[in-house]
Amino acid sequence: MGNSKTRTTTKPTRNHPGKKTPPILTVSKQYATEAKRHVHDLEQYIEQLSAQAENMAQAQRQIEESRDRYAALYDFAPVGYVTFDLRGQIREINAAGAHMLGLPESRLKAILFGNLVVKSDLRLFAAHLQRCRAALTPIKSEVHLKVHSQSQILAQLITIPVSDPSDGSLVFWTVLNDVTDREKVEQERDRLFAELRDNRDRLAQLSHALFQIQEDQRRQLASELHDEVSQNLTALGLALKLLETHIPPQAGDRWQIPLKDAQNLVVETTQRIRRVTTNLRPTALDFYGLPVALEGFIKSYQERTDLDIELKTDPRLPRLAPNAEIALFRIAQEAMTNVIKHARATEVTIILDAMPHGVRLTIADNGIGFNLIAVPYKDSHGLGLATIAERALALNGKCDIQSEPGKGTRVIVEVPR
Repeated sequence: MGNSKTRTTTKPTRNHPGKKTPPILTVSKQYATEAKRHVHDLEQYIEQLSAQAENMAQAQRQIEESRDRYAALYDFAPVGYVTFDLRGQIREINAAGAHMLGLPESRLKAILFGNLVVKSDLRLFAAHLQRCRAALTPIKSEVHLKVHSQSQILAQLITIPVSDPSDGSLVFWTVLNDVTDREKVEQERDRLFAELRDNRDRLAQLSHALFQIQEDQRRQLASELHDEVSQNLTALGLALKLLETHIPPQAGDRWQIPLKDAQNLVVETTQRIRRVTTNLRPTALDFYGLPVALEGFIKSYQERTDLDIELKTDPRLPRLAPNAEIALFRIAQEAMTNVIKHARATEVTIILDAMPHGVRLTIADNGIGFNLIAVPYKDSHGLGLATIAERALALNGKCDIQSEPGKGTRVIVEVPR
């Protein structure tokens, strides 16, 4: 065996009586070198395995720490977390969820989540699950849940379908938020809004009644001025005219001048009473409608002021109810009073538009405008605007006042037919 790397030889040894001396194994130099290399490789491999084992142990510790942290976060989160399957069987629920539902976790895991839903919301819950099965993003719904002491909570469900790592089945991860307090706030808000609407309706009724009383008083006063005072002034004018015929020519200016002054005063007073009577109750409004009444109203303003007033009337404008026409007329009066007192305007445009369900009145001026927030309610300007808004409210209409310093003012009132 010329290629053998080992051989056995017997070397002289010191023999002990009664003992057999074993043979001595000798190794070739080449084999010894390869053996050392294999031993070195084996030692390195063992070191690598040890390092990998340490890394795996460290990773395992990190996984366990992460699991513990997740479990702590899951259990002590301020919102409820629940996992249930297609049947609604609860598989997992955290402490917050159990506290929210008022039952221990062990008991909750033995029931169906649907059994916690109040009967009136079962269809809503079933629809929620149906939507979740095909969803790629979380689905939100709100249902009422039965909790301890036979009470209820309104719960917001935020659900997404996932595959259960343990068996691959479809389960639903759901976040539970108790929004009962929000529901109570919303119910209180709705109650307050309803109360506000009722108060608004009562205010509209009271305003309507008040304005009706005012109109009745205006009508009565206008009638008295026309039937009594105007007639007395007419009689006084005739008496002065008759007196003029009895003054002898030789009396001269001593009697003629005072008489003429008295006659002029009667004429001026008659004109003023006619103007006051028209403002109190324009007869044109009763017989011809709002556009004609506004034309006469504008003419009287133009005679007394330097304002350039333009009236634009929609030819489709229908006749309104008497209370609506008189209210719009009063609104125009109030707006024009504000223009004359405060606006320093040179031009005013009054527009009457027909709308599908009512009429829109717009009074716009090119005056100095004002800051809507800064106008105090107690001054004449603020009171005038408030009166306009109240008149619109009394007709179940709405009022929009637009103004900025230096940009004029626009009053827009819309009332139903």
